[in-house]
Amino acid sequence: MRFAFAAKQHPTQAGLALVVWAVASAASRHRRVSRRAPWNGGIVRLRPDLTYTATTFSSPVRVLFHAVFNPQVARKEERQGAFLTARTHDEVHIDIVDRLVFRPGTEVAQRIARWLALMHHGKVTVYAAYVLVALVVVMLAAVASLS
Repeated sequence: MRFAFAAKQHPTQAGLALVVWAVASAASRHRRVSRRAPWNGGIVRLRPDLTYTATTFSSPVRVLFHAVFNPQVARKEERQGAFLTARTHDEVHIDIVDRLVFRPGTEVAQRIARWLALMHHGKVTVYAAYVLVALVVVMLAAVASLS
């Protein structure tokens, strides 16, 4: 019933589908289908160690991506006496861009900030001396560039 409704709306598409079906069935009508055992590479009986499962396929991929992404894993066990009461497994994935680009830049900025913070824990007279030394260095650089 649905096909008849579709044929009324789109007769060109229905006719094209009918032509494709007729050509495909005519082309495959005289061909015999042979059923044989799948190729086993010359091995008559496959041993279990020669089979390839989804786990054996995914294992190298997981090892590779574990080395690239390097997730941080925290395991915690809680016990009461000899009994295990709870076990938690937390895995944190840090993006590779964060780890290789942003984290080193952040660490450099924090080192510079710590170094600058050492100056801010002193006396006001030391700050004035820093400003005076910086002013003298700038003036000497300006004089050297003029001559």
